Amino acid sequence: MSGIFGCWRLDGTPVEAAAMDAMSRRLEHRGPHGSTVWSSGPVALGHRMLRTTPEAERETQPLPAPGGEIVLVADLRLDNREELFAALDRSLRPTRPPNEIPADADLVLASYRAWGERCVERWIGDFAVAIWDGPNRRLLCARDPFGVKPLYYHYRDGRLFAFASEVEALFALPEVPDEIDDFEVARHLQVPLGGDASTTYYAHVRRVLPAHALTVSEKGLGFRRHWSVDPTRELELADDREYAEALRESFVEAVRCRLRSSTPVACMLSGGMDSASIACVAADLLQSAGKPPLHTFSAIYPAVPESDERRFIDDVLGGHRMTPHFFAADAVDPIADIDRMNRLIGGANWGGNLYLNWVLYGMAAEAGAGVVLDGFDGDTTLSHGTGYLSELAMAGRWLELGWTSVAFSRRRDRPVVSDLLGLIRLGIRHPTRGTVVGSLLRRYRPKGARAQAGDGPPARRFPLLNPDFAARFSERIVAATNPPTTEREFHLRKLN
Repeated sequence: MSGIFGCWRLDGTPVEAAAMDAMSRRLEHRGPHGSTVWSSGPVALGHRMLRTTPEAERETQPLPAPGGEIVLVADLRLDNREELFAALDRSLRPTRPPNEIPADADLVLASYRAWGERCVERWIGDFAVAIWDGPNRRLLCARDPFGVKPLYYHYRDGRLFAFASEVEALFALPEVPDEIDDFEVARHLQVPLGGDASTTYYAHVRRVLPAHALTVSEKGLGFRRHWSVDPTRELELADDREYAEALRESFVEAVRCRLRSSTPVACMLSGGMDSASIACVAADLLQSAGKPPLHTFSAIYPAVPESDERRFIDDVLGGHRMTPHFFAADAVDPIADIDRMNRLIGGANWGGNLYLNWVLYGMAAEAGAGVVLDGFDGDTTLSHGTGYLSELAMAGRWLELGWTSVAFSRRRDRPVVSDLLGLIRLGIRHPTRGTVVGSLLRRYRPKGARAQAGDGPPARRFPLLNPDFAARFSERIVAATNPPTTEREFHLRKLN
């Protein structure tokens, strides 16, 4: 987690050193290992350094290419270093002592010089990158496929383009107004996961989308998606055992390449499948490499035992070499640091449990960990598919619905009747929730009946909002929601 920032005064005015210093100070918490600025007339790039990998110990940024006309700043970790070594000039392949091995930034800059803007498609890892190309008078900004590394920008045609890892750094520039976008506030209160993901809560600040590259020139802005899930690709193996083995191979490699660290490695550990699986694999890989044990950090609930997952956490700890750390989540004020958390994430947060990460990451920092692994959104990988039952019901494919429901219940080792009763109860209470019964209620709705339970005046559709406020934005909110029509489309959207 380093910090990057910079600006290009498109009107040709030189960038003031004081402006870059102000941006740098706003990102000081992201880079305790130093701050450097490169500038040339109307263009300036800045970097706040956090060193966490062995290769980064000798790294300096901003990083100029030979000749000094192409310059890079990046917050990144590359996971396919060997692949890039093999594809790039042989001179990059390490032949000197380990402390002289090129850092990730060296590989990224060399790949840009070799392949131009298409280089982004070759990077695997987490990254937010900005490259100034002086000879071509353009600035390339790019983010990793899943948007792990943040990157925000402000653009005023013909006058200014500025970017930073956090919104607050942009407000260090007097030309960037902090005017709130009322529509984004309304959308947050009603549909926090819908609409345009490039927008922020500020009218004049946007984010570079995950899996996208943004090219800035004197002619304007150009956007290009550099990665997406291929919905037509199918993996066909012989049986469940081969699928399990293929998943294990990919999963172990995904964990292994994230263990590259010059500091102790930590992992969040709840009782869930995603963080527990990561912790088990990481602990075994560290042990086989002769490295210190994995530090795990867990939230427990001594005063609320029905929410406590300690018994599952203990099962994981009992079978692996780990150094556990715990904190009582039910003894912490969840909104004690809410203002600072919201400033750091650039707006209001819709995850009510963010304070858990806040405390756990603080504990990991105190333990000296520079790399923290976490299981995030394993549901998108493993828990999709039940909406397909609703699709079958809406299509009137009763026979297929019957045997699919039976197979679903058997897989869960539950009686079919029990599952159907649960779907009936949920469908009657929430006929728009996407259950089989909800689908049937919509399919056989009397003619002229409302299409959705929330239809009607804005005050009824959006009960959280002030009625006047709802009336201003209700139609835009509905248009921005754009729900997927199939379970496959929903899954694809989540992955993308």
